[in-house]
Amino acid sequence: MQRRDFLSLGLTTASLASFSHKALANTPAVDLSRAEGWDYPAIDALLPFGHGLKSGDPLADRVVIWTRVSIPDSRGWLAADPQGLTEVAVDWVVARDPELTAPVAQGQVLTNAQADWTVKIDVDGLQPATDYWFAFAALGRGSIIGRTRTAPAPDDRQTPVRVMQTACSKYWAGYFSMYGRMADRNDVDVLIHSGDHIYNKQNANRGTIRLPEAALAEEDYEHIDVRDWARPEEVGRRYALYCTDPDLLRAHAALPFVIMPDQHDTTDKDDRGIYGGDGVSNAQAAEYFHLWNADRPLAADGSGSFAAQPRVNLNLSAPRGEHARLFYKHLPYGGLLDIISIDMRRSQESDKSNPFLSEAQWAFLEQALQSSADRGVTWRVMVNGVCMSQMNLLDSPVIPDSVREEFFGGPDLNGVLVYGGWNDADADRRRLYAYLRSLNLHANLVLTGDIHGQFVAELVEDNELPAYVPGTGLGTLGRPVGVEIMTGATSGGADEVAAATGYEAANGRPPGMDPQFQSVWVPGARPVAKALEAAIRLATPNLRYSEWSDDAYALLHLTPDQAICELWRVDKRDPDSAENLMWQGRIDPEHMNVQAQRPATPTQGGRRSAGISNPPIQYTSGTPAASRAQRSGAGGSMGLAALAAAGLVALRQRRATSADPDGEPPEGTES
Repeated sequence: MQRRDFLSLGLTTASLASFSHKALANTPAVDLSRAEGWDYPAIDALLPFGHGLKSGDPLADRVVIWTRVSIPDSRGWLAADPQGLTEVAVDWVVARDPELTAPVAQGQVLTNAQADWTVKIDVDGLQPATDYWFAFAALGRGSIIGRTRTAPAPDDRQTPVRVMQTACSKYWAGYFSMYGRMADRNDVDVLIHSGDHIYNKQNANRGTIRLPEAALAEEDYEHIDVRDWARPEEVGRRYALYCTDPDLLRAHAALPFVIMPDQHDTTDKDDRGIYGGDGVSNAQAAEYFHLWNADRPLAADGSGSFAAQPRVNLNLSAPRGEHARLFYKHLPYGGLLDIISIDMRRSQESDKSNPFLSEAQWAFLEQALQSSADRGVTWRVMVNGVCMSQMNLLDSPVIPDSVREEFFGGPDLNGVLVYGGWNDADADRRRLYAYLRSLNLHANLVLTGDIHGQFVAELVEDNELPAYVPGTGLGTLGRPVGVEIMTGATSGGADEVAAATGYEAANGRPPGMDPQFQSVWVPGARPVAKALEAAIRLATPNLRYSEWSDDAYALLHLTPDQAICELWRVDKRDPDSAENLMWQGRIDPEHMNVQAQRPATPTQGGRRSAGISNPPIQYTSGTPAASRAQRSGAGGSMGLAALAAAGLVALRQRRATSADPDGEPPEGTES
């Protein structure tokens, strides 16, 4: 359970003074040291902003920013009035410089238990394709500083756009070193997450690489931060656990996110009340998704349009009930790119007899694609949950029944991948492809998760000759209607599924945290994964690349005349893992065929964003801390390091503006 130190972007005295004294003067006396009986996951040195900050869903003139106020209380983490507070005033600022000396927007909002103490602001009046820095202050302390970026102007069709994508981030299944490498890049515009940004539980029958400290000694899979959630508030607690990971915290602070939830983000508990609660409905879990992420609220009518934008001095309200289950949306991203999120889960989540995509979503999707065609946008990125392309499997005796059942619906079901998505809904897939062809929209990049592996496939209705000629962009149906790129962060792929089956058969128990599972059994099962990949490639001619063992994220470098796709391997078993370019392909929008690039030469963004370096600090957050070296990605480190000179500086500023005698820093805080 080794964790690392990481640097912080703390607020300077000048930056605090530049936007407000309101959160620093006349502040109620609050003890921000961890209280006995308060076991909430948080980074103690950053309290009350113990979960960092986030930004997301950028448009050309606005972006959503987020944070949470966490106040220790000896009565426990569910206290609705921690230390007697029923609401907290939070100041925020967005500036053109990392020191926050050139603010462009600022204000103060209130948060309370009804909002789970979160703060979410839609900051408008911004310039397109521009880097901004932002921070918060409350209870006499400042937050870390985050960086975000707006979308390009609607008529900008020439400036390259760089997009990163990952999916399936299971906390217990591996370290989030991938997020650290993504945060290190300083020339990327936006990070897209294609589902399962959090998971509802971890099972002992899968490989477990880390557990929270309180669950580690007994390897307790029934611990509140490991088991399935039992009450709605525990969904927020799960987000809190994730936000204590230093690499994910840095990624949230470094880049705007666009997230399409998958089933684990909003899953309904199978055994209601087993942990003493009443269970959690899909709608309740979805409400916490909106509370804990910097997503842009949608209208309640199911049109996929954004809700009426409030002025900036309001804390955005999270949608409730069935309204909370709306996630599909269209983010215009300049004249070069449209980002269109497709939700193929929610329609059937409550009732399996419902259509794959609701007619309301079909109306939204067709309108978004028509708008893209009318505006002459070159590329469309479709954020998608589950494999859209065909995935066929040849029979092979080396493929265990467990792998067939996990990924192909059952041990006796050979043929098409059956994974609860587009492969179960061929009519819907053909309907979408036909509509794309009718609009002459072929330059589509579908970014997918869920399959826990790295795959690249050309999108065609039929992948056999003469309808499709592999890798040429030719065939009787015409060129492909897109390219699908599938990636995964930490959830186990085919090698771990096969290894878990073998381990349990040999040992009579699931692998749990047995170190031999990752060091011996998983490498031993890699040939099974390779045999599976080979069987799929032989049966799926439109599959251009496959890797079902290693974890990687995708980086897309988009220009008017090509898309370069890179898959960057990061080892989830190593909290210090560097990244390596495992594959690179070029996609021509005129033919939409994938051409592997050999040798692969990493792309570079033309823009480099400024950063700040502050001294490192140590912290504890329910997991032991340990030193680890900073590593830079190919884009160079932006110095978005982390955390907490902010607290002491804010307190010094508070002493200058208030005679409050209780303004001492909590014990154990270092700067």
